[in-house]
Amino acid sequence: MSSKPMISTYHEQETARDRILDAAEALFAEHGYYAATMRDIAREAVVPTSLITHHFGTKDDLFSEVIHRRVPEQIADMHRELSAAKAASKGGPIPIEALIHAYIGPMMLRSASGDPGWKNYARLLGLAMHGRQYAQFLKPMIGYYDPITNEFMAELRLIYPDADARRLHWAMYFLQASILHVLVEAGMVDRQSGGLCRSNDLPTILDEMVALFAAGFEGRLNAR
Repeated sequence: MSSKPMISTYHEQETARDRILDAAEALFAEHGYYAATMRDIAREAVVPTSLITHHFGTKDDLFSEVIHRRVPEQIADMHRELSAAKAASKGGPIPIEALIHAYIGPMMLRSASGDPGWKNYARLLGLAMHGRQYAQFLKPMIGYYDPITNEFMAELRLIYPDADARRLHWAMYFLQASILHVLVEAGMVDRQSGGLCRSNDLPTILDEMVALFAAGFEGRLNAR
């Protein structure tokens, strides 16, 4: 009796591929890019390591695919919010609160949605972007996020046309640094507030960040 070779169906291959991406996303979010190994990812996905290299090649390539799976949706969310803010402003500068909300809101609300994949992606984003910006694995992220950030910077210049250029960049940098820390949900505020505030209460954090940064931008970027 001859035996037939085991050939995976297309559906099975896709399921294995998705499991690899889910596992990589979760482990990159938990341990960071460098600490999460291909062997760890294979173990989590319940596949041989060779299947990861077959589908994705190197660890850099796998990380790039993890980013590519979700970031277009996030960028589209940001563009929709920015377009809505522009329409509401009727040709004038966008109110600073609306601009900040459009920039940080989409990712925070995705993370707060209850989808574990988006939660992992948000934490991954926070951890990864705290790395040295010349790291090879960050190039896919930078390629997506720098252009959309430049669009928001252009709107910020319209709101504060007389602001010093360095202050504009510092303002955006501080906003970016804050949102990246918030996305990790590290628990610092939980401990320091004695439980009064929670790092996973992202809708409340979003409201507080928009109000605080809007006031800060107004005070500093209008200053002489």
